[in-house]
Amino acid sequence: MTNSSTRAAKILSDAASLVGGDRARTHGDCVLQHTKVAQMWSAYLSARYGGSPPLTAEDVCHCLTMLKWSRGMSAPFNPDNAIDAVGYEAIAGVCAESERMK
Repeated sequence: MTNSSTRAAKILSDAASLVGGDRARTHGDCVLQHTKVAQMWSAYLSARYGGSPPLTAEDVCHCLTMLKWSRGMSAPFNPDNAIDAVGYEAIAGVCAESERMK
């Protein structure tokens, strides 16, 4: 593997460790947690703007990924932004799978 490929694999590995380890132990099931956030954000947007289509757990993950992109564009490089963005997109995949299996 090239040095760049090794660094990319490290970002993926770090994200997997967080999603499947520390964050899972701290926050519980990722689909359940992001579903709760979607419900709360949907209620807020509906109250604030007088209606909004309901958000999904997958939507929440994509929005959080965009937060990490924004931070990455606005500040000096911080590897945590890339690690967290990859983690949110992995969770988005699990949420999408879960939502479509209903």
